Amino acid sequence: MAAGGVTGAGDRLVERTSAVEALRRRIDALGAGQRGAVLITGPAGMGRSALLARSAADARAAGIPVVRVRFARPPGAANGSAGLPAALRHEVAAELAAPTPALLAVDDVHRAGPEGLAWLTELACRGEGGPALVVCGVASWFRWATGRCADLTAPHRIQLRPLSFAGVQEVCTRLAGPVPDEYVQAVAAASRGTPALVHSIVRRCPGGSGPALLRRLSTVTAEVIAAHVDRVYDGVPPELTGLLRAVAVAGRELPFGSLCELAGVDAVDLDRLLATGLFTYTDRLRPVWPEVVDRILGRLSPTELQELYRQAAEIGRTGAVDDDVLAEWLDRAGPRRPAWAVEVLADVGWRAARDGRRDTAARLLGRALDTEGGGPRRGALLLALGTTELSVYRDAGERHLGALLREKNLHDEAQRLAAADLLSLGGADCRPVLRAGLRSARSDSERAGLLGLSWLAHPRGYEDDEDAWLTQAELPSAAQLASRAWWLTVRAERRTTALEIARAAAATTLFHPRLVASRVLLLGDDLAGAGEVLDTVLADATRARADTVLIHALLVYAELSYRQGELDTGQQALERALRQLAPHAWPLAVLRQVVAVQMMIDIERERFDAAQELADLQPPPSGSGGFGWSAVLYARGVLELRRERWAAAATLLHECGRRMSADGLDNPALLNWRAYAAVADAASGRPQRAARLIADALVRAEAWGAPSALGLVQACAGQAFESQRLSRLTSAVDTLRGCLSRLRYGRALVDLAAAAVAAGDVELAASAAREAEELAARHGWQPVLHRAAQVRQRCEHGTGPVLSAVQRAVAELAVAGLSNKQIAQRREVSLRTVELHLTNTYRQLGIRRRTELAGALARVGAGVGGA
Repeated sequence: MAAGGVTGAGDRLVERTSAVEALRRRIDALGAGQRGAVLITGPAGMGRSALLARSAADARAAGIPVVRVRFARPPGAANGSAGLPAALRHEVAAELAAPTPALLAVDDVHRAGPEGLAWLTELACRGEGGPALVVCGVASWFRWATGRCADLTAPHRIQLRPLSFAGVQEVCTRLAGPVPDEYVQAVAAASRGTPALVHSIVRRCPGGSGPALLRRLSTVTAEVIAAHVDRVYDGVPPELTGLLRAVAVAGRELPFGSLCELAGVDAVDLDRLLATGLFTYTDRLRPVWPEVVDRILGRLSPTELQELYRQAAEIGRTGAVDDDVLAEWLDRAGPRRPAWAVEVLADVGWRAARDGRRDTAARLLGRALDTEGGGPRRGALLLALGTTELSVYRDAGERHLGALLREKNLHDEAQRLAAADLLSLGGADCRPVLRAGLRSARSDSERAGLLGLSWLAHPRGYEDDEDAWLTQAELPSAAQLASRAWWLTVRAERRTTALEIARAAAATTLFHPRLVASRVLLLGDDLAGAGEVLDTVLADATRARADTVLIHALLVYAELSYRQGELDTGQQALERALRQLAPHAWPLAVLRQVVAVQMMIDIERERFDAAQELADLQPPPSGSGGFGWSAVLYARGVLELRRERWAAAATLLHECGRRMSADGLDNPALLNWRAYAAVADAASGRPQRAARLIADALVRAEAWGAPSALGLVQACAGQAFESQRLSRLTSAVDTLRGCLSRLRYGRALVDLAAAAVAAGDVELAASAAREAEELAARHGWQPVLHRAAQVRQRCEHGTGPVLSAVQRAVAELAVAGLSNKQIAQRREVSLRTVELHLTNTYRQLGIRRRTELAGALARVGAGVGGA
């Protein structure tokens, strides 16, 4: 047989030599006058018809008349209802009435139906006429009660098996010529050695090479297998059709007897099911091809499929099927779920939430809620579902949590407060829902809690609240306490009182008051207290799978770590927060704060490019942008300041300040924009504005009394004004010395050391540099460590002043012959900035003119400092 796609009969009979020889022997015996019967069995696609055709051809070659009959199911008829027209029956009977031997080849006997089988049995057992050999092709699953017909009671059986790999390779070569090994392997794996599938696949994808061939082969294989499954499904009788459906739904979980119950049939021989070739069996039934289940279930209407899953769940519940499987079936069972489904769906949904499978959890908890309706567990389900949905479908989560406050028949105070607690983290948009709950509150404690949470939902919610009278002032809730503490904090008033109130507010199970309390403690420099509160919030939120709470807590934790100088810990907290929620579920204000803290960590590590990339990804808000946008502006301003781009830094920091003032956020501990803006203004030639900013920042920082905020203002004052540099930086170091904001203290130390070197106080410089170096080495602050080491070495070896990286870069461009204007263009800064850099550099190097710059740089060497 030639290659290249020309098909002959031999292609269908690869590895069928023994079967062909067995039939020839029976045909030879028929020629000698011996009658008999042969049953050719095998699953669909194994080549029964090809073997029947070969037996007919061999009989004709031997001069034996052949009568061929094929039972075909009429269109629209049920399986097993085929028949033969009366005229054809008479014609076949007449052919076999002759006294000479004859071969009767009958295909698809399993479709004959009772009437056809009775006729075939009678024909095979007739007494008149010559000897006959009856060769029948029949599906393996078929069971034929042949009565007293001896020939059919004990026929010669030929069981067709799948092709071996060598057989598949031979068919591929015959049909498509030489093909690569991976092609044959793919065909063999997909077809499972079924000859009809091998032929169909190779005909539709006859060859080629490379990835394109394998992609095409994968597509063709899926289509061929799908068509094969459809043919098998259409060819089996009703009892097997029902059983195939049951197996497709629950074959891996239910034992075979339960599957028969699900199918609504009496016990069926398992071998009959396996003989369809669609499933295999070890400890449980499994599909031969992945497409089998989808093709079978795709034949059912949605209602039929839902009912099948519902029945499977009912049977599985009594058969100790795992709850996860039951929940999956109940999920697909439609609205007619049994009442017991609520408990299973809720338990599995909650476990899925705990494992981080949020989509699954939300879906199952939603099904539980639908099944429960208005029952007694509705409130608990609304809370669980809303908590989970906030992580993936924020609008839906807020809607379900809001239902706990809006629905009049839900009165559980703990559930209502828990829902309001989560809603309040969403900001001012949720206040109408909280107010609706407030109006329907049934106790003073609930009313106080809801009122306080509505305050927390808005930055200025505590002021002039028209509903303040709704609660008893002598019984404040934790949320009201937290709101009062925050109100004092943002105004930089009565730090001691704010800290006391915050500690009292932290004694609650609600999340939002504890988060606000932790931030107040952080801004008030009680970093240890803030850490303790955050630890409890993180533990409780993790246990409750309240992901929206987790991201808020991790954000504060990252800021706490940043202030303590634990930059790696802060980075890890931010990374965990970003993994916690789907991107579309993040509140934009919170995401901006995360970006701002990440930028500050990058800036401290002098990863300026990484910080700039984050800044570039933040589009300006359409409205005010809230505190999150102010924080981004602040971080961008600090970034420009570190790069010594003074004008850009001043613009960003003043815009940050304008927005902060508009929101009533006056505490420098929040964002110390005045101090940094003063440094930028002073460097940009605006000393008077810088002086006003420093004075204002000092007043506010001293009023608040947190050492970290005051120390930063003092340090910035030292950077802004040369005449006050040493005294201001000395004050900053003294202020920060006992403070847990170790990174600020470390930077103040190294700035003091550099200033002392410039002032000629080598002893002070060396002492400050050594302490800064030890602190930076302990915490891994490489930029601070490098600057401190440089200063200490210069103190020890007397090698002169330290230039900042930007100062040295500008000086080197000047030495290279560039004008001040060209340097400004190259550095993308103003001409005034370049002039200030060079003036400061001349002063630090002790020179008066540009021509002395090259020699002075050579004497200083390669050492540079920070901004």
